[in-house]
Amino acid sequence: MLEWILVGLGYAFGLLFFQLLGGIGAAGRAIERWGRESSVRRIERSGLSPQSFAHSRLARRRPAG
Repeated sequence: MLEWILVGLGYAFGLLFFQLLGGIGAAGRAIERWGRESSVRRIERSGLSPQSFAHSRLARRRPAG
């Protein structure tokens, strides 16, 4: 029984600590920002700008006509 109490207290501490760090919304925004910045770096290393990269990707999707 003591083990279950310790597990519950551990979860409660983890949730409170996570909330102090900013919560789920802040974590989601941080992951989104990381993904965007890393993809922009990859695009820029290939010699393109994000706008020209998007334009080239959209041009490939258009049907010939």
